Amino acid sequence: MDLKLKIAMEDETVRFVYLQNGVQETVAIARMPVKIEIWDKESGYGAIQGNYQKTEKKGDGYICTALLKNPDPEMDIFVTDYWETASSNVMKMTRKVVVAHGEGGMGIRTGMDLEILPEIKPTFMQMQYFAPPAIYDKNDLDEDGIDDYFLTQSRIIRDDRLNTLAFMAYHPESKKSLTVVRADMPEFDEYPERPNGETVFLQRTDVGSMGIWNGEQGLEFRLRYPFYEGSTSLALYSKEKVPWEAFWPALTGESFEVSYEIRVKSEVTFIDAMRHMYMGRLEELKPVKAELPASAERLARYRTYALDQYYMEKSYAEDRNEPAGYVLNCHPQDGKQLCDIIQYGFTGQNTVSAYCSLRQGYSDGDSGLIEHGLKTLDFFADRIHIPESGTFYNLYNMEKAQFDFWWTGLILPLSYAEGNRLRELMGPLYDYYKDILPVLKEKKGSYLRCMNEEAYGLISAYDFEKKIGRIHA
Repeated sequence: MDLKLKIAMEDETVRFVYLQNGVQETVAIARMPVKIEIWDKESGYGAIQGNYQKTEKKGDGYICTALLKNPDPEMDIFVTDYWETASSNVMKMTRKVVVAHGEGGMGIRTGMDLEILPEIKPTFMQMQYFAPPAIYDKNDLDEDGIDDYFLTQSRIIRDDRLNTLAFMAYHPESKKSLTVVRADMPEFDEYPERPNGETVFLQRTDVGSMGIWNGEQGLEFRLRYPFYEGSTSLALYSKEKVPWEAFWPALTGESFEVSYEIRVKSEVTFIDAMRHMYMGRLEELKPVKAELPASAERLARYRTYALDQYYMEKSYAEDRNEPAGYVLNCHPQDGKQLCDIIQYGFTGQNTVSAYCSLRQGYSDGDSGLIEHGLKTLDFFADRIHIPESGTFYNLYNMEKAQFDFWWTGLILPLSYAEGNRLRELMGPLYDYYKDILPVLKEKKGSYLRCMNEEAYGLISAYDFEKKIGRIHA
């Protein structure tokens, strides 16, 4: 095997050397690679960090061991790392941690910090990142240097929020793509000990975390096991986005094991790097398709008839716009219908639903389904379409007989609630957004995705009707 990526074991570092066109480059460094964090319910945090005390060559790899001692309270942690060559550009590390002597009420967490491209020392803004489904590039549309939603550059994310179990950083100037991968699949996740809703707790969990961090020596990958979410958490309903973190119970005899891979490739563009990382992980993870409890046709029929229970229309005498459609808006926390709103795009999908209703109606000879589908589509084409721009409204409020837009996104209650009712429905988000609510309420805009979804449904229904000889102007 023609190796491109090798490791060098030095006094206080593990150095990753990449060979390209006869030139060697250090692409990553793990300084003092053995890291153990300690947490005590009473006194808080501590950490012990060190180097390997023994390194033994084994084939193309190394077995490295260290015994870390904590003086107060007395604790002995034994760490064994096995580094091996997984392929020409992949190094794999399997770490086993054993609590040789521990204490009740305390917890430990292991990790490693990998400084990336130390010869270049890139800044956060000079790199591009891919950690689906959480991060695409830098999630920084306003280009102020920090994540638009989390307001930070340092992002470390739980394994169960990353569908590829991987985090990639790409350097456009050198064309280097560096990826850390959780090599073993997380298999268990016990309920944590948090009687008072604590966000730091003891837990035997196989869920770790990985991410990018602005370290003291430079930009670095951070790996943690069990998980640590840094300064912020991925939560839609929380203003504060309080992070969670877990520590493994540090009782004598406890042990755990975790594996990671470090991958380095040269890629022409960020798009190439993303595609190859994702497709490679798809092939490796081999996701298994869930078996349906019945045929797709039977399930589609059940869903279409269930959907039809939410169909609503009004006559010209009731509403001069003669609205027709499926009112599917509900409160996300309790599922209760809050207002009769016909929503287009995203979760509404009224034209796609109408198309399904047409197909099922003709298949079953159900004139009611056909009529509801056609009326929904006619209302969309005649009233929701905005001829001047070729775009569409996104909402129709049946109670107010009012057109509106999906621009407000997660602040959907703006479409039907005001004052104290709006505050009640939005919960903690209200105070976070209250200063911009009046501005958003006046905006007339939408998302391209919503426009595409409803146009697709309309065109699909038009083509379906055309094939059976019914032409709609």
